[in-house]
Amino acid sequence: MLNTITLFIENILDIVAQYCLYPAFIALDQILYFFFLLPMETVKMTLPLQVFIIACCTAFLSLYIRSKLQVREKEKLFLKSLTHKKKDQKQLELLDDWKLQKVLYEYSDNEIDEEFNTYIAQRFAQYGLSYLLPIFLIMGWLNHHFPRPLILERLGHEYILSLPENRWDLPGLHIPAIFFISYLGTIFLMSILKYFIRKHGELNIFTAFKKKNQTLHITYKN
Repeated sequence: MLNTITLFIENILDIVAQYCLYPAFIALDQILYFFFLLPMETVKMTLPLQVFIIACCTAFLSLYIRSKLQVREKEKLFLKSLTHKKKDQKQLELLDDWKLQKVLYEYSDNEIDEEFNTYIAQRFAQYGLSYLLPIFLIMGWLNHHFPRPLILERLGHEYILSLPENRWDLPGLHIPAIFFISYLGTIFLMSILKYFIRKHGELNIFTAFKKKNQTLHITYKN
């Protein structure tokens, strides 16, 4: 009976993979190629620049998914709820009945632990969907279109970006290295930009810096 059920589930998964997932991945591959690689290859853009642009677009996609999942808002709600429950626990110390106090405190503590575990699980899932999933999908797509034999044939070596002599004896950078450097750099710069917009209400970072320096100068004079 168990073998029959297992075989049935495997057949269902095979059907889903063959008629749903595989065609979906092929369609996604063609769409990405048509909108990204084909235009860049048409204008004869260098391979490192292509990887850089794709990595930047992937970073923007990650930030967009993160905003739709409302990661920051959910974190604020969790911290607010946690602070409220901790205050309620402090109120339990006013009870005269120590047995009742112990029972209520343990119940509240278990409730906090459960809420914290749920928050951690959701946080991992949110970061996986926001960052890991786009990275793995796009990196797999890049490796599919630019396999190592093709790079060796086109460039004569496995590095898509050659480096000058350096103390690390690093002759060049592969696709993953350029992708991750560009991806993380874009995330970092966008985080700085969002910080200035949120703190100063300014899209122009230089204007925000100027206002901050003026405020410091006035404070110093006073």
